[in-house]
Amino acid sequence: FSGTFSGIKGHRADSGNDYQKVSVRNFFEQPAYSLETGVSLINVNQETAGYIVGSEVFKNESIALSNSSPEAFRDAKAARIWSRLNFRSEVSEWTITPYVRYAEMDFLQHFLPGTPLEENGQQSFGLQIYTLRNVSNIFDLTLGVDAEFTRAYLKQTQFAKTTGSVFLQATIPVGKHYDYSVNARQIAPFLQLRKDVTESISVALGTRYEEMNYDYKNRMLSGRSRDDGTICGFGGCRYSRPESGVNSYYNNSVDLNLSYSIDDSLLLYARVADSFRAPQGAEIYRLQREQEIADLVSEESNSFELGIKGRLSSTTYNLAMYSMDKKNIIFRDSNFFNVSGGSSSHRGVEIDFAHSLSDNLSISLSGTYAIHRYKNDPFNRESESVNLLSIKDNDIDTAPRWFGGARLLFFPTARSNLELEWTRMGKYYLDPENLHSYNGHSLINARGRYDILPALQLFVRVNNLTNQKYASRADYTSFSGLRYFPGIPRQISFGFETTW
Repeated sequence: FSGTFSGIKGHRADSGNDYQKVSVRNFFEQPAYSLETGVSLINVNQETAGYIVGSEVFKNESIALSNSSPEAFRDAKAARIWSRLNFRSEVSEWTITPYVRYAEMDFLQHFLPGTPLEENGQQSFGLQIYTLRNVSNIFDLTLGVDAEFTRAYLKQTQFAKTTGSVFLQATIPVGKHYDYSVNARQIAPFLQLRKDVTESISVALGTRYEEMNYDYKNRMLSGRSRDDGTICGFGGCRYSRPESGVNSYYNNSVDLNLSYSIDDSLLLYARVADSFRAPQGAEIYRLQREQEIADLVSEESNSFELGIKGRLSSTTYNLAMYSMDKKNIIFRDSNFFNVSGGSSSHRGVEIDFAHSLSDNLSISLSGTYAIHRYKNDPFNRESESVNLLSIKDNDIDTAPRWFGGARLLFFPTARSNLELEWTRMGKYYLDPENLHSYNGHSLINARGRYDILPALQLFVRVNNLTNQKYASRADYTSFSGLRYFPGIPRQISFGFETTW
């Protein structure tokens, strides 16, 4: 059993959240089988703070602590029940995992004109079955299937008149904008073959086939009218509702892994894989402007990874290099249509390193350097009155090249520890044209822990020790310009943790 109950006042005006989580898990085991069951319940009530607008305005403390959207909120609750039944014999193993999930959320979209209320929820039942067995002492075979059945809904309703320009007032009306349900079915068989070629070399080949089916029901008038059927000015309302229908997507992926163990302390590995992502319901059915149908295809990626894992007497390390190319990326074009057709490249290096300086002092660091770039100019520019800049070969916005941190961990006694941490977020661009950027930030955090009893611990945390002024998120739009979520100033917390 575990539980978390917290009420936190936000550092900005009229912000904060109440959070409650309860988890119960039971495990029962016999020589031939085992059964594990878990239940999780979560409730979140969040008072939200919006963006602040202006160049590096997060450095102005009075503005950074303000909240221009005191009415904004997010209320969510979720539950999950699952069981894992495992049968074992000398030659095979079976695992059956059924689960049930439930979630609901009310969310005031304070960042949209008219601040509409979104209500969404889903109930789903899923089942995974797989077997692991050795085939004629030649290779290991894993064979199974994932299946999930979901009933979901989404509503968007505006209760007050839109403020702003005449165009916004005319095209974003009071009333319902969306009201639809989706019954989704996902079925995905998979298998993996694994063979130890020698004592040092092993190979694994896996594949997964997936069928994703959406049965969409529009509970309103189709098209871009008001909810009573009247037509908005300037050619129609902003939000467009497609007619009821069915969409299906069929995908397959392959994964090949090769590992070479030089000795017990050094491992080389390589991985080649392709993967996919079927379009989400909101991308297909939550349309805008003149779009009546979203003719989308699944996103695809091809990747290659090469790495090394090792350890010395007091040092462990992991170095990986990867290359990935994506195509059919789904995005919203300059006509506000949801379309496929974007492509991107991703090249990077990741490192994890830990070293024990003594019995009670150690250091560790982790970091990544990666270049994420657009590989084409997918946006529809025919309706633009000016020539927009090409984004081909530009860095993807909000994707920093550098990210990582380092930690110093000290154990003054067997019952206590102290940790000092430095984290770094590198520079990143805020728009596809790479005309605006955020320079990044560094933070220092400190943590301490003392075991009062074996099952009772006292902890102290100091986040942002130097009280750095930074943005936890930066963004740019042509409507508002530069905007930021200001980061949390120095924050000190302490408490007790217990287990039983």
